[in-house]
Amino acid sequence: MVGSIRRLRALGLVLIALVVLAAALPRAASAAHDDCALIVGEPTLTYGIFAFATTSVECRSVKNTITISAELVRDGVVVQSVVERRHKDNEWFAYVLVNDVPGDQTWCFRVSARINPHSLGPVTRCATF
Repeated sequence: MVGSIRRLRALGLVLIALVVLAAALPRAASAAHDDCALIVGEPTLTYGIFAFATTSVECRSVKNTITISAELVRDGVVVQSVVERRHKDNEWFAYVLVNDVPGDQTWCFRVSARINPHSLGPVTRCATF
């Protein structure tokens, strides 16, 4: 009986060690892109002085590379752009922030993403403020 308890404890310790080891290993990346979503927010006026917009890519599996390219456009002219890149992850984000000028302008946020060699988008969201 005592020997059985010792074996069960040893087996429990081995199982715990295997779980810890599996959690510490790097996550394998998936080449597929169809489990990813490109989320693009509409430009907003923040603190009454900044045009601000955010975007993200969210995937159900880890990808080798996620690249987001985003442009903030005021009345048809690009005023801010950003390229954000992430490796070996399942999500990433980007944002743009620029001073608003007096008067109403049409602000558009154009976004595209690359998941490994595949493309998502482009997606454009616009607002006037």
